[in-house]
Amino acid sequence: MFEQLIASLNISPISNDVFHQLTSILTQQTDDSIASFISQVFEPLLFLEQWAWQKLSQASDQTYLREMLHALASFNKQIVFIDDHMNHDDKFRLLIPDTLDSINLIFEQFNNNQNSCMAAASLWFDNLSYLIQEYPHLGRSPVIIHINQYFGQRLLMSEAYESYLSELRQSQLSPSIFSAKQLLYIKTCSFSLNVYLHTKPKNFCLTIDEILEKIGSHYLQIMEIHCYNISTWSKELLACITHLTGLIDICFDTNKKEEELNQILFPTEQILFDFIEVLIRVVSYEPFYKDISNQRSEDGPMFVDITLHFILNILQTQNISCHFQLMTNLSDALLLRVTNKSIPNQYFFYVYSIFGEILSEEKSKELEFTDDMGNGYFAMLEQTWQQPSKTYKHLTVSVLLRAFLTLSKNEFIPQKTADSNKLCLLLEMCDDYPIVYDIIWALSFNKDIQQQLRSNAPFMSKLIQLAKQ
Repeated sequence: MFEQLIASLNISPISNDVFHQLTSILTQQTDDSIASFISQVFEPLLFLEQWAWQKLSQASDQTYLREMLHALASFNKQIVFIDDHMNHDDKFRLLIPDTLDSINLIFEQFNNNQNSCMAAASLWFDNLSYLIQEYPHLGRSPVIIHINQYFGQRLLMSEAYESYLSELRQSQLSPSIFSAKQLLYIKTCSFSLNVYLHTKPKNFCLTIDEILEKIGSHYLQIMEIHCYNISTWSKELLACITHLTGLIDICFDTNKKEEELNQILFPTEQILFDFIEVLIRVVSYEPFYKDISNQRSEDGPMFVDITLHFILNILQTQNISCHFQLMTNLSDALLLRVTNKSIPNQYFFYVYSIFGEILSEEKSKELEFTDDMGNGYFAMLEQTWQQPSKTYKHLTVSVLLRAFLTLSKNEFIPQKTADSNKLCLLLEMCDDYPIVYDIIWALSFNKDIQQQLRSNAPFMSKLIQLAKQ
């Protein structure tokens, strides 16, 4: 049936019934059935995907075609998050167009202000961002590079982008400002650049300073104005602020320097303190945790994920622990989150890592961990270490190791390291990350760790050589 419908796409004119039946088949697929369905119809589906990229650039008033493209976009989002039974190479083949031609035709429609094209294509570009977020190494694809060069040069640095930021600085927002073009610029473009910059691209068309100078002050004012009434946000405003925050966060992460304030983003310490208060409001907003397990794909949970990462980034580089009231407010907000046992391990990692930065040594020792949290941490560290960019889902090896060190005084950490046989993973990183030596020293008071170190002849030889230098 599906194969016959796909064959009908080669016959002109295409009947509305073909589009209607394709829409029905695509929307019937569930998370449980989709992998099996794809394996049965992979080649016809691949044809449909490439055909659809071409249709995105063609203005059409065919309702059934638009509905089918929308259904296919939702189906493709499901594909990104299939964790089992489908490899990333097949996802790459299905979701990324095989040439730049269809992308360039879409960009021509953007330049001509074709709103219908912008609305549909934004969904498809968002799916590419989800894909690269899950598989950062795919960010080296020529298609992904080309898209982000265009987004950086033609959208982010445009007067239109700045105009849309100015609109968002109004305290009262009319729903009409969230046009297809505005969402393309502020949500889709920002999301794409955020994910792309996490892959540490070479020869990108913009510097981090240029991005921060363009949008940094606008962003801080938007957050200051709107984060005092989060309950009134529309889903469009949430999407825009989520992905703006993601873009600012990766820029701060890329340019951060120990004990040195980012003067472009935070000209004064007071601006930084005010911003942290705003971020505390975000992580304190309970409804964001309603669908917390969907932090990979839903804006609310994703916003919390990005915000926690941003807070951790600031704490690891700025000496602000002396700001007692600020740290108390942050600690109180996060303690409420720890009681929610449905929170994914990545959230616990952020929360406990932040605790490691702001709590005293004695208080850090009192934190309670679970085996799942320990296993989740080592899984994140291993996946991040295996990435060429040493970055995975907003996390870098450096951030993970710094957090490990701050929490290693808690007895759970060295014992879990020993029981999980993860000491070898840490030892692999010694040459690239000297902080690992500090971690090993902190762990070495555990008897099981001592035994594992003694039995590792290559590492013991390395220590002897270092001692002689």
